[in-house]
Amino acid sequence: MQLLKHARLFVCNRGSRALAVFLAVMAVLTMASRAVDSLRIPQVVVCGFEEMKLEYPLEIMGRVGTVGKRALYCQENLRIENVWVQPNDTVEKGDLLFTLDKEDLDEKIRQMKLEIRKIELQIADIENVYQQQGNLQNLNFQSVQAENQDGVVVSADQGSVDLAQNENAAKAKDNSAALLLLDKREAQLKLDSLCALREQEGNVCAEFAGCVLECTVSTGSLTSPEPVMVLEDYSENLQFEGSVGRERESYVKEGVECTLEMEEGETVLEGVAISEALPGEQGTYRVTAEIADKSLQQTGNAVLSFTRESKKYRNCIPLSAIYSGKDGYYVIVVEEDKTILGIQSVARFVSVTVIESNDEYAAVEGDIYESEKIVAQANKEIKEGERVRIAEE
Repeated sequence: MQLLKHARLFVCNRGSRALAVFLAVMAVLTMASRAVDSLRIPQVVVCGFEEMKLEYPLEIMGRVGTVGKRALYCQENLRIENVWVQPNDTVEKGDLLFTLDKEDLDEKIRQMKLEIRKIELQIADIENVYQQQGNLQNLNFQSVQAENQDGVVVSADQGSVDLAQNENAAKAKDNSAALLLLDKREAQLKLDSLCALREQEGNVCAEFAGCVLECTVSTGSLTSPEPVMVLEDYSENLQFEGSVGRERESYVKEGVECTLEMEEGETVLEGVAISEALPGEQGTYRVTAEIADKSLQQTGNAVLSFTRESKKYRNCIPLSAIYSGKDGYYVIVVEEDKTILGIQSVARFVSVTVIESNDEYAAVEGDIYESEKIVAQANKEIKEGERVRIAEE
């Protein structure tokens, strides 16, 4: 009796162990099957249609400067002793820009005085020569008069020749003297300018507040006919100038209001309107915007930005949801299909027409209901009619 009881207990325990082993094996096989299934079946993220306006943000890199620029000239061949500013420096009225070599300046003044004295002597020589010619012609005229009184007839032609010679000599004298007087006047102006520079100890200062754009001289160099410096005059109105590629030509229109942000500092201006948009060089489009806000007092690099909006579309989807095939564009719709294994999700390809798109979304038309689920992302390539698994489920 006791033996029979032990036998029955042994059989029960053995059956329990077998059942446990079987269940464990089934669990492992189920997990393995699911793992294999998850690797084989594409995992997808779905989306639906969105109603929106497509946005086209645009940033135009450029610079804020004055409408007008002023060039600073100096007499030629003056030696620079020191330059106190460089490009992009901001100066106030009266700030020292550069200093001329005073010894060189004294020498140039001496040479200019000698030049003026030389011109004065040349003018005096012309006057003397003309005076001598006039005296000689008077003597000839008196001689002619005496011969007439003595009964010697002088022809009318001879009198005409003498008159023409007098007129030609007067014209030559006047022309030469006039040219020399112009030279003297020009030389005197240069001398006055040199003397004014010398009185200022050779210091050249800013006549207005502004920013140095260009500087063509350096310590020890000589001035030339070209501008010594080019400066922005802060008393002038400010404007933004930049350029974009020709492909964005349709974006920039006169009157479009933008946001202006200076590269340095925290200055941000709203409502800055584009005043001009014209074709530029090398396939660019030049954009100008006048700045009426007087609170902006600085110049420098800046960004002009705005966002253009399309009309409102009802059927917008992410660009990642649009695929390209040999027959054009299509999207993948997830449908529920009844099978012997139950309801499963399968992929259906639907042709669409892209109406308009930006960098993120596209407005499309196609045989799709608003309630349908569209594949926005997939972890692997999807074939039409293939089972898919929605990641959120």
